[in-house]
Amino acid sequence: MKTEDDYEIGYKCVRKSAEVGGKYYSFIRGYDGCTQYFINKPTVPNPYCGPMAVFSDIKSARNFAISVGSNESIFMVKYKRSTQTKLYTRYTTYSGVIGFPKGTVLADEVILLEDVTDES
Repeated sequence: MKTEDDYEIGYKCVRKSAEVGGKYYSFIRGYDGCTQYFINKPTVPNPYCGPMAVFSDIKSARNFAISVGSNESIFMVKYKRSTQTKLYTRYTTYSGVIGFPKGTVLADEVILLEDVTDES
């Protein structure tokens, strides 16, 4: 679904840190790929990293969260679709050729809007 300024609506799985006022981070953890996300503020890829993965629908986001078996939170997001076709960090590349989870969309900018983890 398109919104203003070429944004689309989708869903993002993020991990909430255990610290007080927990911060939201990408599924990829480590010094080269971990991205911090903010509520109502744009997030762009880290230096030397490619686009970020979001999901086009909540069902796909839920299936991913279940498959990784972690404490993922699911947020409704606004995102700007990327023209790139691979996820990558400084040292690792993930290609859609080997199969992204169903519903994956690559994004150049993501804004967390609302936590929808508990919505059906």
